[in-house]
Amino acid sequence: MLLPLLALRALASDPYTLAEAMDAASLRASGVQGAALDERGAAAGIDALDAATDTQLRAQAGYTSDTREGAGQFGKFFAETGGWSTSAGADRAFWTGTSIGVDVSSTQTKFLYRLADAGVEFTDAPQVQSRLAVRLTQQLLEGAGRATNLAGRDAAVRARDAASLERRAQAARARVDAARAFRAVHVAREGVALAEQALDAAGTGATVVEALVGEGRLAPVEGTRARLARVQAEQALAQAVVAWEDAALALARALGESTSARTREVRWTGTCDAPADDLIEVLASPGALERLQDANADLGVARLRVDAARRRVEGARRAILPSLTANASAGLNGFEPSVGASLGELAGGSLPEWAVGATVQVPLGNRADRAALEQAEVDLARAELARAELARGVVQAHLANLRAWELGARAAQVGAAAEALAAEALTVEEARLAEGRGLVRDVTDARRARAQARLDRVRGAASCADAKIELLRAFDAPLRDDADPRELVGP
Repeated sequence: MLLPLLALRALASDPYTLAEAMDAASLRASGVQGAALDERGAAAGIDALDAATDTQLRAQAGYTSDTREGAGQFGKFFAETGGWSTSAGADRAFWTGTSIGVDVSSTQTKFLYRLADAGVEFTDAPQVQSRLAVRLTQQLLEGAGRATNLAGRDAAVRARDAASLERRAQAARARVDAARAFRAVHVAREGVALAEQALDAAGTGATVVEALVGEGRLAPVEGTRARLARVQAEQALAQAVVAWEDAALALARALGESTSARTREVRWTGTCDAPADDLIEVLASPGALERLQDANADLGVARLRVDAARRRVEGARRAILPSLTANASAGLNGFEPSVGASLGELAGGSLPEWAVGATVQVPLGNRADRAALEQAEVDLARAELARAELARGVVQAHLANLRAWELGARAAQVGAAAEALAAEALTVEEARLAEGRGLVRDVTDARRARAQARLDRVRGAASCADAKIELLRAFDAPLRDDADPRELVGP
């Protein structure tokens, strides 16, 4: 019966403090790691969108040759054209819906004409065309303005901020879960210690009772009851060991460890002070509830989602507008036999060119954009409902944590008082049994009452501490057992 307990003791050799457990959980929890990956992905998405305004450079060079055959007034002829070409350019887009492009090019053209029947061949002098052009495109309705063109980037920034808040919220949840699991191990270990004491006492008591029965000072049935009490104590110890093992495995999972990881001994003081009446009033005041909703990370994520939905509605409204694009271009040309002369003529500006125009596109009925606007408005309404519901849940959970904090502290106080009284009663019953005037049943009941009172005290302190740390998490405050809750609401 004691083998499971001995095995657990062998495992519980590496002490673990509450702070260490919480730190480990905040780093290893899968939810924290997933949120951190989401944050990294969102940041990379912002960089990718920023690249849309990077200047794009272009360069090209090549040679073209084209030979054609035909028939004319002087018989069959062949025409050959060819030449080299080079060009370079740059394009840049801006968040205002503006696009600018610059192109510089030079192209050489040579022409060879040959009359096959007459044996005549002549060639034109090579001609070089150089060109400098500037293009400007501006969106005027849909797609115009920074708000429109930055919508995707703004959404990515909100996604990154939401992921950052979610990572913080997940880390806080992991710390709270680890603290709860840590204290659960502490409570379970106390249960094992009490079960061990009860078994030792039951064994000693059975020996005493057997002696008293042999002396004729107690009825034989008391010996049977004493042996039964010892067997029951062994069963209770086995159940307590199983509960301890289960709590230790739950702690290992909360810490992000394998379930086969070595169970560590926990160290917790097992105390939690009751909140003062004025502190309860302060933490339940309208100002504290407002501060709670402003600081709560989960609500911060919900507000970002509402803002994102509202921006999508604004973008969908702009998308209903027609697409109107203004186009303008201007350039200079040069046509000369050599590259230098061609560039010189271009620089002289004697051959300018320019063009202006506009393009409009209006879908008949525009049903797709109107349906998209309707869907965006529905998504916004849902996001606002979800935020309002979460806000109510946060407030209700906060008030419940205040009650649990107070009730847990009172349970610990009552348990301590009951433990002292039960210890006195047990001393009396054990003395009466030793004198042959008591009953094994009364001693067993007194022993169980003392153990239950001690467990109530330990469980009350753990419940009090769990409620307090959950309250700190809701305020996005440092999660420490010694934290002062008055600091949560400011001066």
